[in-house]
Amino acid sequence: MFFFKKDFLLSDSLYKNDTIAQKISWKPLDDNKTPIQGLKLVLVNTHRLEFRISILDKVFYMFIILVGIGILGYSIKVLFVLKFDAFLLSLVVGASFLFAGSHMWKRHSTVLVFDGIKKIYFEDDKNYEFYTTIPFDRIYAIQLLSYTRTGTGSEDTSSRWCDLNLVLDDYSRIYVCSYNKQYKKIENYANKISKLINKPVWNAL
Repeated sequence: MFFFKKDFLLSDSLYKNDTIAQKISWKPLDDNKTPIQGLKLVLVNTHRLEFRISILDKVFYMFIILVGIGILGYSIKVLFVLKFDAFLLSLVVGASFLFAGSHMWKRHSTVLVFDGIKKIYFEDDKNYEFYTTIPFDRIYAIQLLSYTRTGTGSEDTSSRWCDLNLVLDDYSRIYVCSYNKQYKKIENYANKISKLINKPVWNAL
């Protein structure tokens, strides 16, 4: 569940007469129900920026996958000694670890690229045949949002999040990534992207 703090931008003179700023949504996109976080913006060269998964995250996801494989291997050993209940338990646990690690690795393995030579933004994902490609001239602005994300259980699991979206000239938006309370980081990243693609940052953090 999302609780969004209404932004203050639309009363500003910079946005009051901007049709796109007035008509687009200033709430989180549905695409980020499971936020893509932990990505690091890397300056490949003066004409190319890439959001990549960090080395620490790669190690963590690989560790989970290896734990799952290890538990599955142990379940086979248990089966040979005829402990069927223990076999089922270890099978379920091992498969859960393997699925979770693989899912996180796949979801965060996409490289998000801003290519200043080709003048395009695209998601370089070798797992899929089709991926998002947006020419720079279709990007109208970079949108930064801040909101509170809460769990659905009885415990208080609320936390503050900030998103980076691309606003397009047809009033649609493209979700890029999220960070938990890391406002300075996402502002810094947005400013670097802004300089490369020559588009404004709409900061509603």
